[in-house]
Amino acid sequence: MEFSADRPTFFVNPDYRPMTGAAKPVIDPATLETVGAIAAAADGEIDAVLTAATKAQTAWKKLDAKSRARHLHAVANAIEAADFTRCAELMVREMGKP
Repeated sequence: MEFSADRPTFFVNPDYRPMTGAAKPVIDPATLETVGAIAAAADGEIDAVLTAATKAQTAWKKLDAKSRARHLHAVANAIEAADFTRCAELMVREMGKP
């Protein structure tokens, strides 16, 4: 599953999960139009996210600095290589810019 502004999800490594709680609308402050929705996590979902984050941190802190740097450079390279047009459009609308 991939992120979609039209289908609210939340991320728990390594994937997006559908939400079980109600969606919260994202409002364009310039037009007051609903432009999307964000997932409202239930208590069990919050616990799952915290457990995954704790597990990831335990593994991350065991890595040496060079290994961490390699991972961070890989993330940066993926960000730079990706097409963020849709993401930029959503961010602009969320901020109420024309």
